[in-house]
Amino acid sequence: MKKIEIVGLISILVVAIAMSGCTAELLTFNNGEISFGYPEGFEDAPSPKSVTYETDYKELDSWTASLSNNTTKKTNKTTNWEVIKFMKNSNGVMIQVAKNPELWSSYEVYIAKKNSIKGKSGEVLESDETDINDNIVSVDKLVYSLNDPNGSGKMVYYEIYFDNNDFSSNRTVYVITVYGLESEMNEIYSVADTIYESLDRQQMVPSKSGE
Repeated sequence: MKKIEIVGLISILVVAIAMSGCTAELLTFNNGEISFGYPEGFEDAPSPKSVTYETDYKELDSWTASLSNNTTKKTNKTTNWEVIKFMKNSNGVMIQVAKNPELWSSYEVYIAKKNSIKGKSGEVLESDETDINDNIVSVDKLVYSLNDPNGSGKMVYYEIYFDNNDFSSNRTVYVITVYGLESEMNEIYSVADTIYESLDRQQMVPSKSGE
């Protein structure tokens, strides 16, 4: 009986150790405006030209000009994208964080990008509008595929669009892109979902007159 109990305890310990070993720790990105968690294994790398916001959103100004309620803060400034973080892991999955302080509406950026995919012979795999996470961050999600310009096969892109919730002239649009080869689609979704679930931002409200 004692031998059976010992075997049972050993089995429980083995399971507990295995489970604890499978729990991956998250690293954190924080630039003072937004923050999110991402899995270990990603390292900083030079940003390639495969995700070029200048060309992706060049049609945004003309598209938003046709809206009756145009919320674009400034015109002819859609090329003012700044890549503030780029990371890559050993499987070739990449995370890119870009922002544009010259745009007001992340939704308009999302729609413009979605409309541009077909023109590039791409395929929209999934799109979600106004998805809200536990931190009450409202985002638009776009998943699409394009042929790799380097000829390595089909690439899958998972993009998360949102703004920094600043109601002053400092409002900034953000796009987080997780992408890689189609063969890494499961990991791309897993990383992007982790980022979305942990995404948070510094809450800002309009200043009162005289402050």
